[in-house]
Amino acid sequence: MAKKKTLFSIKSAYKKRDSVTGAKTEMRINFIEVQNFRKLKSIRIDLFKDKTLFVGANNSGKTTAMIALRRFLIEQKFDSHDFTLSSWKQINKIGQAWV
Repeated sequence: MAKKKTLFSIKSAYKKRDSVTGAKTEMRINFIEVQNFRKLKSIRIDLFKDKTLFVGANNSGKTTAMIALRRFLIEQKFDSHDFTLSSWKQINKIGQAWV
């Protein structure tokens, strides 16, 4: 069975429960996975408890990773320029099937 391609995956962990209601009150994101977003084919960013620092060479994807996260969290729309170039063959096949 082929693995389903996803654009985003976020794993979170709850820190504590409300002492009265037992409801989960705080959440911490442990890691973020981004696939097929612009030049990022597949990455995983582990987030630490206090701070996470992005360090890398120019054109390595730091800004692109932050744009992807911002679009996901703020619910901005993704557009055709956000898909990895290698995905276009499959996207065109889907489009042709609709015609």
